[in-house]
Amino acid sequence: MRMPAFVSFSRSLTGAAPKHVLSRRAYFSVLGGAVLGMGMLFFPFEASAASSAEGFIQTVIARGNAILGDSSLDAGQRDQRFREFLLSITDMKRTAMFTLGSYAQSTPEPQVADFLATFTDFDIAIYQRGFGSYGQTIRVMGSTERSPDDVIVNTEAADPKGKPEPFKIAFRVRRNDAGQDIITDIQVEGVWLAISQRSGFVSYLDLHGGDVEKLSHELKSRTAS
Repeated sequence: MRMPAFVSFSRSLTGAAPKHVLSRRAYFSVLGGAVLGMGMLFFPFEASAASSAEGFIQTVIARGNAILGDSSLDAGQRDQRFREFLLSITDMKRTAMFTLGSYAQSTPEPQVADFLATFTDFDIAIYQRGFGSYGQTIRVMGSTERSPDDVIVNTEAADPKGKPEPFKIAFRVRRNDAGQDIITDIQVEGVWLAISQRSGFVSYLDLHGGDVEKLSHELKSRTAS
């Protein structure tokens, strides 16, 4: 299976295949049966939520491409602008704490704060690398609503090397406390980034005595490279 930059940059931390990867065929089969069982009562509301999430992702793609393609910005300005943009459409703290698993509760606050800052830089590098490779060709193909505030928006991106099969990319869109759409995870070719990170990070911490500070140093090194 092809492993695009969105995932391979994170996956290489342990060298192992991510655990707990969702089987899309099984998932959509179960979801489809559940929706049919509910009847038509919920269809108008679901369509509205799905349309909102799809529009949000279309805007994200357009804005991300505009920033990275802005020739009036130098490299430093472009990186800063993209960082500010990404922080406005994601919840990095929520995702970072999720990736630490049970270690999030047992780690001293100063180490957690340092990890959050390091994780943010790490994930921004992943998103920027992915947008740089595929952003211009990402197209929204539809969506699936898991709940009123939880929608999976499905997209496709052309292979930059010219292969005929497009990459399958999905964005998980949820609502924050202010009622704004945010991206909480991204799936590339069947692999959810945050779930893959959690598997890799927890395995790393298991092997290093739960030392989150050591994990932060590792992520800083990988971000720099």
